[in-house]
Amino acid sequence: MKFFRTPTTFIFVALSFCVVSLSGCLTTYDDMLGSGPLTLTAKTQRYFLEYQSRNPMVFAVSEDGFYSEYIYCPETKCIPSNQAMYRAIRACEERARGKKCKVFAINDKIVWKGFEGQIKTTLTDDTSKISRVMNPIQLTGKQETGLKDYNKSLLENPDWRGGFAVARDGSYGWVTYPKETESAEVVSVIDAIGSCESYTSLSCSLFAQDRLLVYNDLSIDSYFYQKEAASTSASQPSSTEREIEVEWAKFPGKIHGTVNLNSGKVFIRSDNGIECAGTDLKQTSQTTGFWTIKCDDGTVAQGSYRALGPGKGSVGLGIDGEGNEIRYVIAPIN
Repeated sequence: MKFFRTPTTFIFVALSFCVVSLSGCLTTYDDMLGSGPLTLTAKTQRYFLEYQSRNPMVFAVSEDGFYSEYIYCPETKCIPSNQAMYRAIRACEERARGKKCKVFAINDKIVWKGFEGQIKTTLTDDTSKISRVMNPIQLTGKQETGLKDYNKSLLENPDWRGGFAVARDGSYGWVTYPKETESAEVVSVIDAIGSCESYTSLSCSLFAQDRLLVYNDLSIDSYFYQKEAASTSASQPSSTEREIEVEWAKFPGKIHGTVNLNSGKVFIRSDNGIECAGTDLKQTSQTTGFWTIKCDDGTVAQGSYRALGPGKGSVGLGIDGEGNEIRYVIAPIN
C-alpha cells in the first residue's frame, strides 16, 4: 500500500474548477465523485479505517470495491483540492490495472453518491466465507518462489501470523504481521486474499495460513518435500496411496490399511471390524513428524514417524490412550 503525503505547500484549487494539465481540462470536481451501488471488500474497509486515522484528505476506490488508494495530510490541517482528488484516482487506477476509480471520501466524509453500505468500526472480520484451496494443487514457479519467501519470513519471525493466497492465473499475495497486531490471525487471512486480488481480476483462495497448508494441515515444507520426492521417483510408478502395516498391542496380528501421501490421511481396519482414521505426516522436518489416529470404538493414539527417503516409505512408533504400543510401516513404491 502506497501512502501519498501531500506537501505542506500544497496549492488549493477551488473545488468548482477543473484539474488542468498541458493538454487542458482533465475532469471536474463532480466527475471525480463516485456514484451508484458500491460494495467494499474487507481489505478496502480496512484501508478506509487506516485512512481515517491519518488526518485524511482523499480516499479513492475502484467501482468494484476491490482497490483503493488515499492521500493524507502530514500537517495538522489541509484542505483537499481537485489536484489531490485526481492524484488519488490515478494512484487507485494504477493499482487496479486500469479499472476506473472514483473519489469515495473527502476528509472524513463519504461523498460517494448512493453508497448505502456500512464501514466496520473494527478490524475483526468473519473469515468463514474466505475461499480456501480444498485439494492439493501444483503452484506455478512464480507462486512457489513467493511461497518460499513467505515461509522464510515466518521462519525468521516464528511468533508472527501470516497468510498466503493464490489465483488460477499464477498470481499470489502474502502478508505477515506480529502477533501483537490487532486480530492478527484474522487480518492476515483477509489481507493475503486482498494482496493477491490486487494483482489479478480473478478471485484468490487461501493456500497457507501461518506455516500450514490449508487443505491438509501439513507444513509448507511438506509441499516442497513431496514435490522433490515425486521428481526423484519420476522414473518409477507414482502412487499417492500406499499400504500401511500396523502392529498394535490392542489387536491380535497385523492390521493393514492405506495412507494418502497428498492429504496425509490414514485409514486402517482391524480383523474384528474396528475402523480407525486419522492424520499422518504432520511434519516437523523433511524426514520426521507426528501422527494421530482415532478409532470408532473411541480409542485415540498418537506418536512420531521417520521417513526413509523419497519413495522408500516410512516407519512410525506410538502409543494409545490405554498404554498399548503401536508400530507401523508405510510401504515403499514398488
